[in-house]
Amino acid sequence: MFAVNCSQLGCSVQFNASARRFDCPCHGSRFSIGGQVVHGPAVYPLSHLTWQQGANPDEILVAGLSLPGVG
Repeated sequence: MFAVNCSQLGCSVQFNASARRFDCPCHGSRFSIGGQVVHGPAVYPLSHLTWQQGANPDEILVAGLSLPGVG
């Protein structure tokens, strides 16, 4: 699981299904399906997020992410 922000300047990346990669619309960086930079200007990969299964089968808990109403 990756953060949705480009490592360049924090713009939201979008998944390009036909190319099977993540694209940043702000400055043109592209990231592989594994989060590695395949085209700059970004020089760092997408940030990995740490997660674990929640109490319910349809719930995941992401480290550092706090949602309103969630303990």
